[in-house]
Amino acid sequence: MQSKAKAVSITGILAALSAILFVYPHFVVLPGFPMFKMDFADIPALLAATVVSPFCGVVVVLIRNAVHLFMTDTLGIGELSNFIISASYVLVAGSIIKFSKDSTASIGRSLWAMVSATCVAVAVSALSNYFLIIRLYEMFVNPEIMTFVGGVKNYIIAGVLPFNAIKAGINSVVFITVYKALIPKIKSYI
Repeated sequence: MQSKAKAVSITGILAALSAILFVYPHFVVLPGFPMFKMDFADIPALLAATVVSPFCGVVVVLIRNAVHLFMTDTLGIGELSNFIISASYVLVAGSIIKFSKDSTASIGRSLWAMVSATCVAVAVSALSNYFLIIRLYEMFVNPEIMTFVGGVKNYIIAGVLPFNAIKAGINSVVFITVYKALIPKIKSYI
């Protein structure tokens, strides 16, 4: 029982940190697409996914996006997109790291998890934008958005795919860098 309470408290603390990192610092990585901003909010979610469970990592992503709904200018569509992409990224990485047969925290396993998670996040970003997010954005926010950015395919190929690859790649490098140092300390608390 005490272990579950600690897991919930760690998830809550990491969700709060993720919500803060979702807002600050963030910066544009693709000058032609200023609406895509790089943030480091997935790092706490990855920590939750690897220390507590992949489900808790997704909960961190959900809480972060729910908090951000109060500051949005996309009617929640940007937050939905972020949730879909980040949840897939965190779920894949957390599952590979948490449930692999090797119980030690190896860099090789972490690297494999992050490469796999990045590939899944990029694929999910393309599919979710093509089939859902762009349609919702056109219906509720800006009906002429695709004429502005040059069409759906151009938007996905030139903006969505490179941005999500860069964002997941940078978050992966940062996570692997801090993984070895932070995981044992957090696990000792639980």
